[in-house]
Amino acid sequence: MQLVRTEEQVQAMLLRLNNEISEPSIFPNDTYESGVLAGITWALGIAPWDGSEPEFMPPTDPLSGGERRPVPNITGRFAERTVFIGEHQLDPEISLRLRNHSPDGFSWGYGGSGPGQLALALLLYYCRAEDALRHYQQFKFEVVARWPQTDFSLSEQSVLAWLASNGIAAVR
Repeated sequence: MQLVRTEEQVQAMLLRLNNEISEPSIFPNDTYESGVLAGITWALGIAPWDGSEPEFMPPTDPLSGGERRPVPNITGRFAERTVFIGEHQLDPEISLRLRNHSPDGFSWGYGGSGPGQLALALLLYYCRAEDALRHYQQFKFEVVARWPQTDFSLSEQSVLAWLASNGIAAVR
């Protein structure tokens, strides 16, 4: 299920997000689960898991309270410069409005602006906006820049492992 949002709706959400990011007091601890991430997900049009059979289901997932949930692959199509989390295309628009590095979209396999845009978009999907903005350049150089400049596929577990190894709380 792909949600469609109007330009006004996305702009209103981004204004709210920018206001919240500028106030450190709204990020009190690692259990932060305000509407910021929900707003990003809403604006990106990423619907929750639809109940279809996933490719891989771990026995338990600590991020979901020990419940079983699908673990989607993250895939990139190099020729189209598109990235998918599961079946949902990652939209660069939200990350572009927070940091406009690459208006031409995502890329990977080097340390430039396209990989920076992708690193920010992925971290915005998986962690708090404050953490994403603080760590996306590091994630770009340590992870995204090292992917080959071809189509790729990896488990979201690799992103979650990177977050954990850097002391960043995942919200998914």
